[in-house]
Amino acid sequence: MAVAQPGAEPGPARARGVGIARRPDLAARHARAKSNLEHEDAATAREAPRELSAVLDEAVKAVKAVRG
Repeated sequence: MAVAQPGAEPGPARARGVGIARRPDLAARHARAKSNLEHEDAATAREAPRELSAVLDEAVKAVKAVRG
């Protein structure tokens, strides 16, 4: 496992996690989208990956905005 250098930018997965953790609205949307991935309604299940992707993108943008 690689060790991050002090002051180094965290990886994309870490940035997404941080962005989601900082914003309760994103955390709720993330949880809902994940649970909908295997929803019994086909339309809901098809929409879930798009929503999950949108949430993850928004989380990364939020972290980048904080960093400046």
